[in-house]
Amino acid sequence: MTRFCFWNRPLIAWAARDLGRQPFSALLLFVCLALLVTLVTLVLLLGQSLRLASVQWAAQAPDLVVRRVTPGGWAPLPVAEALERVQTVAGVLRPRPRVWGVVQGPGGPWTVVGVDAAAAADWPADVPLPRAGEALLGTAGRWLATAQPLFLEGRRALGFKVVGYLPRSAAAALHDGVVLNRQDALLLLGLAGDQATDLALEVFHDEEAEALRPDLASVLPWPVTITTSREQLRRQLDDIDRRTGWLLASFVPALAAMALVVAALGAAGRRQRWEVGVLKALGWGGGDLLRLHLYRGLLIAGPAVAVGSAAAYLLLFAPGTTWVGRWIFGLPGAPLPLHLSGQSAAGGLLLGMLLVALPFSAALFWSGWQAVIQDPAESIAEAER
Repeated sequence: MTRFCFWNRPLIAWAARDLGRQPFSALLLFVCLALLVTLVTLVLLLGQSLRLASVQWAAQAPDLVVRRVTPGGWAPLPVAEALERVQTVAGVLRPRPRVWGVVQGPGGPWTVVGVDAAAAADWPADVPLPRAGEALLGTAGRWLATAQPLFLEGRRALGFKVVGYLPRSAAAALHDGVVLNRQDALLLLGLAGDQATDLALEVFHDEEAEALRPDLASVLPWPVTITTSREQLRRQLDDIDRRTGWLLASFVPALAAMALVVAALGAAGRRQRWEVGVLKALGWGGGDLLRLHLYRGLLIAGPAVAVGSAAAYLLLFAPGTTWVGRWIFGLPGAPLPLHLSGQSAAGGLLLGMLLVALPFSAALFWSGWQAVIQDPAESIAEAER
């Protein structure tokens, strides 16, 4: 008994020459596969990158965030009373009021954050705190031709002098942010001097955050919502996974159509039936014919998958690329710094390849098998009709 071996150099050379005799159809299939791999891999890589950015942001976020609510929605928080009451809860660390909100600025909405001297301990040493009338822009501001002064409109319209930019390490949290002096942020957002947007808290251990929620709610005299960093991270990851899943599901019809076209062309192609019939009549075995058919498909699919994967990576991570994020996840127009770990990138690239390569390979094998099992005389007769 002869041992079956898939690898056969003479057959591979034969398959390559055969593709050279029909370059148009080979090129069309190559482009189709490469585009499908590019689209699927783009979605997977962007989803993985956003998940990693969310995890990194959550590691720097406060353990608990307390917001005052009313029947009409969010309400400002009285700073002095809130601090006095939460400090009576055992286990609460570093309670600090925050001032932030969304206003209109150049190109659309911007997130305003107010800071004062109390933030100096956590502030980068090489970035000066903004003084009255000054502004620091996030990463998105580097790509705007912002005129001086920078005009922002909230409860009132104010102009600011741009004195610098935030470090790129802050991009995950303040990509489209504007950091102002606390008093300027209060004026812009329509808050009084003794009010804050919310209260940020830390705890000794992450596990304590959930247990402290009832205690914090009971000591505050107003209705509040209390969010943990884990809860916020879970919401973000769920949203990323949901969008990624819907987009991948939208590619299923295209993948199915590609597989059906490959199967139909392979099984019903007149020229292929004639060639298979002639080769079988000349003594070729079924295994050799099947391998020849698979070689033809794989010589197209291999380079197409590689080109599609490389194109997806470059389209997403090339400097200045913005349209991918806007199209898939509605990210801001300015480039958002994205990166992946080696394991995440490899997993996304491999999964993108498999999602396209598996249905293609199945259709390729089925069409080759259907051609091989036909009677050679019938194949030649049908092809000559």
